[in-house]
Amino acid sequence: MTLGNHLKKNQVVKVERDDEIWELRKQGYSLRDIARNVGLGHVQVWRRLKAREEQILSPNIEAYRELQNERIEAAVKALWSKIEAGDVPSVLALVRLMERQAKLYGLDAPPKPVTLSVEGNHAWNQIMDAVLVERPALEGGNNNGSTYEGQVMPRQAEAPNQGSGAVEDFDSRE
Repeated sequence: MTLGNHLKKNQVVKVERDDEIWELRKQGYSLRDIARNVGLGHVQVWRRLKAREEQILSPNIEAYRELQNERIEAAVKALWSKIEAGDVPSVLALVRLMERQAKLYGLDAPPKPVTLSVEGNHAWNQIMDAVLVERPALEGGNNNGSTYEGQVMPRQAEAPNQGSGAVEDFDSRE
């Protein structure tokens, strides 16, 4: 057997094993059950399944979205006269169709959390110090190291832009 024939045989065996993995997964077997059945680790089985899914779904996903969108638009067009007449079941059907369309295009995906890092950000720290110092003063508290919501506040002398008169000006207008 030549090296080329050996490689082809190994590729055929791999393809056949991947087909078996795919069929077992479609039948509802767990990754560990499939792994025991085909003689691989469950992580390898998972990787092969992911590769197969990408092979099958990636090229077709945009075509699927377009087809579903066309169906939704046709359904909306068919319902529109009833919707304009105020038919409640038709309006509810429209809402469901619009929800499906939003999911189809990922419009209802939860927003990604934003993480703010303030370490080493001197400007941010100055703003927060100013807010924490001026807030008790605006609410009638004192700024001499008083506690606000369980936190010790910096003294007025430590606040940036000291002497701006912002708090005093605010109080003198009353």
